[in-house]
Amino acid sequence: MKAFITLVMGFLISVGASANDFAAAIGFRSNSADIAIPNATGVSVKSKTGFGGGVLGFFDMTQSIQMRTGLLYNQRDVKIDDGVTDYDMNAGYVDIPVTANFKFADYAGFFAGPVLALLAQKDNKLGNSKDPEAMSVAFQLGASFKFAPQLGAELFYEVMPSEYWDKTLKNLKTVGANLLITFE
Repeated sequence: MKAFITLVMGFLISVGASANDFAAAIGFRSNSADIAIPNATGVSVKSKTGFGGGVLGFFDMTQSIQMRTGLLYNQRDVKIDDGVTDYDMNAGYVDIPVTANFKFADYAGFFAGPVLALLAQKDNKLGNSKDPEAMSVAFQLGASFKFAPQLGAELFYEVMPSEYWDKTLKNLKTVGANLLITFE
């Protein structure tokens, strides 16, 4: 983790990136996943809403391209329904996005790229399932805009295309929104 942050900061310094904006982010996310249990008949995954928050930095690379990175805490919770009972599968991750933000106007743009997710908290109500992955990579695609000089929002879609919860859940998908309070 320390090496990854050092690498990102070294890259930003080496290309002469300067911070354009910093933002406090708070938002919600609707998570869903596919079942990974072999031959699981009558078992389904229900979506669940989680919350998140943290800080983001936008570093100018060119006039219209920024690197969007930061440190966010996000809940990636779902429910497993076996036809009788719903089991909560709750996990909280510290996310480090390393996305490119393409500005097509001063107050609007879209972003895409990987997000490094590090497990911070877990709560497994299923009992016989193993733990979620300690470190995963998700891919994020979204749009950001400002509706006031220091107030903006992001809408995003994220997918974690792997086994998310060992031998239980895979292909975690998230749709979410963040409110941004920016500081220039």
